[in-house]
Amino acid sequence: MKEPKKGKGKDLKEALDDAASKVDPDALGEYTVQLKVEVANPRISEYRVTITPGG
Repeated sequence: MKEPKKGKGKDLKEALDDAASKVDPDALGEYTVQLKVEVANPRISEYRVTITPGG
């Protein structure tokens, strides 16, 4: 996995699972996870996660 994998979801678990499903299962090691949220008052409307290789 050389490039970041992105995922979206209506909750954090869904967004993480979506991004993680795109990562090569044989690519073991450390990853950096970046989380962005879109707020539509009064709550969060969408979570966006980016998983990048490296620590």
